[in-house]
Amino acid sequence: MTNHTDSTRPGRQLSLKLLGYILLVSSGITLLLTAWQLWADYDRDLHGIDERFRIIESTTLDPLTNSVWALNEEQIRLLLTGMLNLEAVAAVNLQTDQGRTYTYGTLPPAGEALVKQYNLTWSNPGQAGEHWTLGTLTVHASLEGVYARLVDRAATILLGQALKTFVVSVFILAIVQQLLTRHLGTIADYARQLSLSTLDRPLV
Repeated sequence: MTNHTDSTRPGRQLSLKLLGYILLVSSGITLLLTAWQLWADYDRDLHGIDERFRIIESTTLDPLTNSVWALNEEQIRLLLTGMLNLEAVAAVNLQTDQGRTYTYGTLPPAGEALVKQYNLTWSNPGQAGEHWTLGTLTVHASLEGVYARLVDRAATILLGQALKTFVVSVFILAIVQQLLTRHLGTIADYARQLSLSTLDRPLV
């Protein structure tokens, strides 16, 4: 009597190998897609910070320059602290040519910030070509929020993709077992029992 376990072993081994290949290939594709998605998100966040810098340049630089020229301390303070309301802007520093320093906010750790410098140049509206450099504005944008969002996105994407990969792999494996591997035991039994006297017996 043929052992049924022995006859189905090839099919089971094939199923396990197939499942392993499916998981390996799916995991590789998932990692590549996740890396691409995270890079796209990171690049988008950096563009968002660049947009904050452009806002400062277009809306705040000229009023700040005029305030430094007029030595309007209150207006300087309001303009500098107002920059901190922009997302990701962590600290601002103004160094004037008269030796005055204005610093607001908290400097991010080294390597975790984007830094943008602006030269404050005042032009005499009544005299074309006449201008003076009044100081330097330095804006520090923190990347802490960018990194935190990347970690959250990576965890969400990987968890979701892992679940999808597992479900799809099990579904494919079930289909393959139904259409292929369940017949391997029958073929194996037929081959073992085949002899000269049973050549006319059909394989069902």
